[in-house]
Amino acid sequence: MRQAAVRAKSSTLSVQSKQSIAVESTGSSPSKRRVFGTGGIFEKKGSRFLYISYRDMNGKLRQESTKSESLMVAENLLRDRLGKVEQGLPVAEIKKLKYEDIRKTLILDYRTRGVKMLEEDKDGNPYVWGFEHLDPFFKSHPVRTITTDLLYQFIERRQNDGAKNATINRNLSLLRRMMSLARREGKLGQAPYFPMLKEDNIRKGFLTPSQFIKLREAMPEHLRPLVTFLYFTGCRIGAALACSIALPPGMAFQWCRSGHRGSCVNSINGRRLPHC
Repeated sequence: MRQAAVRAKSSTLSVQSKQSIAVESTGSSPSKRRVFGTGGIFEKKGSRFLYISYRDMNGKLRQESTKSESLMVAENLLRDRLGKVEQGLPVAEIKKLKYEDIRKTLILDYRTRGVKMLEEDKDGNPYVWGFEHLDPFFKSHPVRTITTDLLYQFIERRQNDGAKNATINRNLSLLRRMMSLARREGKLGQAPYFPMLKEDNIRKGFLTPSQFIKLREAMPEHLRPLVTFLYFTGCRIGAALACSIALPPGMAFQWCRSGHRGSCVNSINGRRLPHC
């Protein structure tokens, strides 16, 4: 009997507390009002959940279900929405933002900046390496539901597929870039923590100069200059093929590899190579 009485008393206090905080209630007048511009919490007829109301950055009234009967949950959600409005973030658009949307943003950014990673698949659609792993897992996901827990699930899926840590990290980096662009454009309030994996992919088995000479002599003659350039510079084949150098026989040249955002790597003591 005593426990039943305590539960009844607790229920009564909960109802009274709910009525004291509600600022709007369908079919009844509010008992307490907030300061204008601070939003409100109210009950909606036919729903057991509490609702919040607030005005977005354009002054339009928004109403949203908290999917909860807890006043604390409602207060926290309202505080979050008001914070986003104060930052100038489009709350309604953030709710609708999906993985496909930030994927398009990445493609547009790469196309505008001429990033060579942007290619076309066999159907002529824009493609970046890593899409084939991200798309099946995150397809149709609202971006706000892409949490660190979900990223751990993605990592586990890729590990079960036999992917190496370095490959998984490249996938995560691509997704992180998408979310960073969305944040920069004001489409997203914040991004989750990305749990990057430890990489242990140190390259082994380099050829000695004598071994390289034997290999080069066994290759078709038209490939020898390119392979020699790659061997001495460590340049990626894509960057090497983009080079255009014409020198007289016997002349040496100094090679400077461009780095990120126009900075120059090896610009102090560029590598001096014999003409091949």
